[in-house]
Amino acid sequence: MRLFIGIHLSKSQRRAIARAQADLKRQGVTGRFTPEENLHLTLAFLGECDPNQRDTAVHVLKKMRFASFHLKLSQSGRFGDTIWAAPDSQPKLAELAGRLRQALERAGIAYDRKPFRPHITMLRRAKSAAPFDVHLDRADGVVTRIALIQSELGANGPRYTDIFTVDDRGRTWRRKPDTPAKRMTRDSKFLSLVLRHHPEKIGITLDRHGWADVDALIAGMARTRTFDRPYLEKIVRTDAKQRYAFNADHTKIRANQGHSIPVDVEPEQLTPPDILWHGTGEKSVAAILSEGIRPMGRLYVHLSKDPETAKKVGSRHGRPVVFQIDAGRMAKDGLVFYLSANGIWMTKVVPPAYLKIFSRPS
Repeated sequence: MRLFIGIHLSKSQRRAIARAQADLKRQGVTGRFTPEENLHLTLAFLGECDPNQRDTAVHVLKKMRFASFHLKLSQSGRFGDTIWAAPDSQPKLAELAGRLRQALERAGIAYDRKPFRPHITMLRRAKSAAPFDVHLDRADGVVTRIALIQSELGANGPRYTDIFTVDDRGRTWRRKPDTPAKRMTRDSKFLSLVLRHHPEKIGITLDRHGWADVDALIAGMARTRTFDRPYLEKIVRTDAKQRYAFNADHTKIRANQGHSIPVDVEPEQLTPPDILWHGTGEKSVAAILSEGIRPMGRLYVHLSKDPETAKKVGSRHGRPVVFQIDAGRMAKDGLVFYLSANGIWMTKVVPPAYLKIFSRPS
């Protein structure tokens, strides 16, 4: 697991950085902007740790004592293509980082020994066709807690989780460990992201039919989590929606449907049932009634076999609304339907003339 010890920013500090990021975007700057919830100041970066090293780091943090102090955010700068924000000089911050690093060294915990230069990463891989300025509002905060934080690469980039926290009064909090079921759900979601949308996140490629090499996928997944062939096969075997499939000799794997990248997963073209169903959130109803149902970044519109399933799908997007689709009439009018390997009906678009609201929140 990848660990560091850091300080979470105050709400006003996070908002000040978010405003600076929005201003950079308006100036045409692109790159990997740090999400507001991930903004932090690192005191010591530990890197990859095993469970014993994690527990030793927890023990070190448990014994740390410090008084709360103010941290004023006002500076910004660049390290190469990385843009950062930084606090005003604060001797108590430097003293805390120094004592923490000494305690880690005494405990035999390795950490990045670069000189402590307190900063908050706002943007990585910054690119711009023209010169730009960083406009950062001053923002104050009070440091009352420090945390041991785990970094995991997830579906939407790095995911930070506080493992252990200590405050200025010596009180401590420890996160309960993940259950195997929670871990598998999280890993399956990331696998779905890789095989449907972003294979480059783990350094693999898909062929024109969406297949990925299993050995390469396992190696890529294992860079950020514990992952091997038996675990992958269990994910595929137990997935309730049967999202994934192996080829005959289990040397390749692909997602059965849901892609946003241009692959041909060879779905079977079939005549659909007379009625199919589509679930969505209430906020999308007006657009659907006006424009129909469109893939919205995917290759196909996904349709359910029954209204109950459609309602579950819609509930992921807010208050659920279920549309009844006249699939039989669509097929008679020449619109093509496909059935995926895991039983999902798909078509390119559902025009407004073939749909009506079946149920919506009262």
